[in-house]
Amino acid sequence: TIFTISVANAGSVENKIQSINTWFENEKSETINFQKVKWQEGKAQIANTIAKITKQVRPIKTELKGFGDAFFKALDGNFIERR
Repeated sequence: TIFTISVANAGSVENKIQSINTWFENEKSETINFQKVKWQEGKAQIANTIAKITKQVRPIKTELKGFGDAFFKALDGNFIERR
């Protein structure tokens, strides 16, 4: 409630104040609902982006793991041969 009136028999002024208060509450409610929807859309967009990045990174990670395994195996072999 934004406005209140304490004058007895205010009539049309009281009605106007009530209509403003009603409008304000409706706007507030619509804004909150809009923000909730946008928040859900934002979360979905973030999830999609993470999924895309994961999908792109996973093959690279696998390749790097294979490279790392071969690299360390070669190092180990070289180290063992030099002993």
